[in-house]
Amino acid sequence: MIVLYDNREFDIDLLGNELASKLVGRSLRELENEDFLVFPPSIAKSDTTIFSAINGKTTTGNLVGFLSDGKQNVVIKSRFSEYADDDYFLTYMLEKVLNYSIIDSFQGSSEKKPYYNLLLLLFPYYMNIAMQKGPYKEYVKRNYNNADFRGRINISKQLKRNIPFSGQIAYQVSELSYDNDLMQLVRHALEKVSERLPNLINSKVETRKNVSLIRQATPSYSKVQTMSVLQKNIRNEIRHNYFSEYISLQKLCIQILKENGVGDNNKKFYGIIVDIAWLWEEYIATITKWKHYGMERKLETLYLFRDSRNHHRYPDFIVENIPIDTKYKFELDTVNDYNQLITYLHIINKSQSSTMQAGFLQPTTSYDQTWQQLETLEGLGGNLFTYKFYVPQQVDSYENFVRKIRKVEKQLKDYFAD
Repeated sequence: MIVLYDNREFDIDLLGNELASKLVGRSLRELENEDFLVFPPSIAKSDTTIFSAINGKTTTGNLVGFLSDGKQNVVIKSRFSEYADDDYFLTYMLEKVLNYSIIDSFQGSSEKKPYYNLLLLLFPYYMNIAMQKGPYKEYVKRNYNNADFRGRINISKQLKRNIPFSGQIAYQVSELSYDNDLMQLVRHALEKVSERLPNLINSKVETRKNVSLIRQATPSYSKVQTMSVLQKNIRNEIRHNYFSEYISLQKLCIQILKENGVGDNNKKFYGIIVDIAWLWEEYIATITKWKHYGMERKLETLYLFRDSRNHHRYPDFIVENIPIDTKYKFELDTVNDYNQLITYLHIINKSQSSTMQAGFLQPTTSYDQTWQQLETLEGLGGNLFTYKFYVPQQVDSYENFVRKIRKVEKQLKDYFAD
């Protein structure tokens, strides 16, 4: 097991891990047909790479998670968990963004436990997305022995059960049913998640409703059938694009149930990948309720030209006429990042003002850093700054981490409210 951290440079030759070497420069789009589960699903077909090669060095970026080829394993953790067994920051951001209420502690890690906890945390999200189309229905072969004959006679069972003739007929029929292999897989995964993190499936009304629907749809559920159901789903993947949400849910459930080694011999790689930069932006949106910009329909849009609505721009946030861009990475790009922020600053300010400001919001492990001025602009003027959001370090429990980071959240909101 190799443990790496996001946004780090390393010598891949010294790493001695063939799996990592095989993935250098390969985009998520190229790995789409493997068993990778990607969160959020919107980046699954992107050109984002897990490992990049730059100037002879290999680097990790803003993707974290668990990777395996069945022989070697690689874990990429957030850099904020470097001195702890558990990735509390990742867990906490997921809890806030997905609107969970998690009381259970995540202490006592094994090498794979942070990865496995991640699977459990994402289960309600993927379940709820899939269930928006209703429980999955498919044709299932059923055997009956009664007088209401339809379908095909099962001769062997007819001879065994109904001779001499008793007025009943043994027959087999294909009928549409919710109680099928895929829904059974979801049910088995659901019960496992319920055992491990009972608060997780009770945290939202939508989740509780879907849990109830799944249990009603799978009356033949039996815990002793877990391995049989798992193997059937490994052999028979859902492929139809209409059920893309169920494809992701099926992958997740397989990994949850096959806890001690996930994968299919026909696949080269498997694992779970999370875009932590996306999660960082969504986390800030959740805790601050600032005006949020983006390409999604529910978000705001900024326009570059006064008389045209064709040239869109998307700062992450605007608060008190200050554009804010969340940056998860260590170092700012003083060309592209600066130019982007200056554009936002110029088009939202209607007149020249000495108080014009635009800033970056970055997480940090340094407690003594908060607000730092970067540059004062020529021309119309204005200031660029960065605000460093302290992520608590070296805490002894998840509860203590939550207690400390809530103080940091309040400090952030109070600062921009003044």
